[in-house]
Amino acid sequence: MSFSGGAPEAKETEIVIVTIDEQDIKAAANWPIPDQVMADLITGISRHQPAVIGLDIYRNLPEEPGHEALVKVFKTTKNLYGVEKISGLRVDPSPILQQQQQVALADLMVDDDRKVRRAFLTAVDGKQEDALKAGLATQMATRYLEGKNIQLQEVNAEKLHFRLGKADFIGLQEHEAGYGDRDDLGGYQVLMNWRGPLSMFTQIKMRDILAGRVQTEQMKGKIVLIGSIAPSTNDFLGTPYSQGYVGAEQTPGVVVHANISSQIIRGAMEGDR
Repeated sequence: MSFSGGAPEAKETEIVIVTIDEQDIKAAANWPIPDQVMADLITGISRHQPAVIGLDIYRNLPEEPGHEALVKVFKTTKNLYGVEKISGLRVDPSPILQQQQQVALADLMVDDDRKVRRAFLTAVDGKQEDALKAGLATQMATRYLEGKNIQLQEVNAEKLHFRLGKADFIGLQEHEAGYGDRDDLGGYQVLMNWRGPLSMFTQIKMRDILAGRVQTEQMKGKIVLIGSIAPSTNDFLGTPYSQGYVGAEQTPGVVVHANISSQIIRGAMEGDR
């Protein structure tokens, strides 16, 4: 299964993006969001029984007030994954989530023109004894699919060929699609299919969760990704698939992760499309 640009897809129903916008940041009176607010947010999400939660915001340092409350939430929320960054300037994960092996990679593959065309499924961390680590989107999708008894199978590891449900994944090879040697590729990558902008996913504002204005059916059994869409946080990337999508030229990082997760689960459940 390769990922590539294509016609607009149907709206993704199994992935919810919890957005943090400028109004939410103003209400929280700080960025990064204070730990107490983050603890309340995760607790509010967990109440609605999602399959898995991905926190696409670094929490490597305490952000008082409320650090003890957030530590407690991290320790008791077993389907929550935080993020770290291992390429370029590294950012450590939450120590608590790291101890519990609930960490994924926030890293995204960006080409020279600052656009994302490749999905980074896994990577080898050369500074941690070549540990194999999953990207946030991969972790979300595989955890979701495990709940539907869909497991990853090895077909030909040497050729980077794996099967997940009805989809075959073959990693990007040297010089494929105009890319150079393996040093440029790094990790396990596939060409990405742009599913759509933020509007293609169910969106719930942080303030609505904190105020209890959410119904359980909006999240139950689904992937929930938490991330910023506020321009002031500068977490935006370009994509080459913006034609026909208003506002998709610069896309929040959390939406890129959602696109990759969507492609994985749709491929696994419905077959290569």
